[in-house]
Amino acid sequence: MRKIAIGLVVVLLLSLTLASVDAAPSRMIYQGPSSPKVISLTFDDGADGTNIDEILKILDANKVKATFFLTGTGVNHHPAKIRRIVSKGHEIANHSYSHPDFRNLTYTQMNTELKKTETVIKTATGIYPKKLFRAPYGASNSHVLEGVGRAGYPYTIQWNIDTIDWRGDSATRIYNRVINNAKAGSIVLMHTGKGASGTVEALPRMIKELKRQGYGFVTVSQLLKLAPTTSYYYTVKSGDTLYRISLTTNPHTGTVLL
Repeated sequence: MRKIAIGLVVVLLLSLTLASVDAAPSRMIYQGPSSPKVISLTFDDGADGTNIDEILKILDANKVKATFFLTGTGVNHHPAKIRRIVSKGHEIANHSYSHPDFRNLTYTQMNTELKKTETVIKTATGIYPKKLFRAPYGASNSHVLEGVGRAGYPYTIQWNIDTIDWRGDSATRIYNRVINNAKAGSIVLMHTGKGASGTVEALPRMIKELKRQGYGFVTVSQLLKLAPTTSYYYTVKSGDTLYRISLTTNPHTGTVLL
């Protein structure tokens, strides 16, 4: 009986190992489809979540749902704010635990970063994050997508509009970057930290103008469900670099924009 039990454990471990190895690489997403006319607002949250409450007030007042990519260290630092994000009905996703450059990690280290974040989010909020990953610094390559895919994350979410708000730019500059580059399916990158205080000032005006132009707002998961084909995805191949991808992909189609 003991031999049978041991055999079953070995078979189970082997099957789990094979499943992780056979998992498809994560797909890098920069933008959604060109129809309908919707945009996804996304916020990266590090250890400093200074502006979360103000951002939530603005989103709530404008009846807009957004996606927040959370770090495990941020969740540990301000769990009450993370709970408020969830209580307001916004989407939460994985931005790693300690915000390392995933290109320098082994597959095992990537898995640890993602699973630790899942655990602290579940502990703080009672729910697990969506299986969406945003690479710290946006740093990704075929090695990262392979490791993230093995960890169970089918999508690595980038963006096609970078507000660069983290460096302390003015509200006017942040607003103009979004409005001047907005198109259906856009994914907008913003941050919650004190360095991005310009976002708090720009956000109400930004939402108002986008609504005036006929845009609706959806979470990243909702945006992915709208895509009719895989034409908005790019699967990174062995040896690819982001520069090489940019040379072989037309950014105007919305597939890749660096």
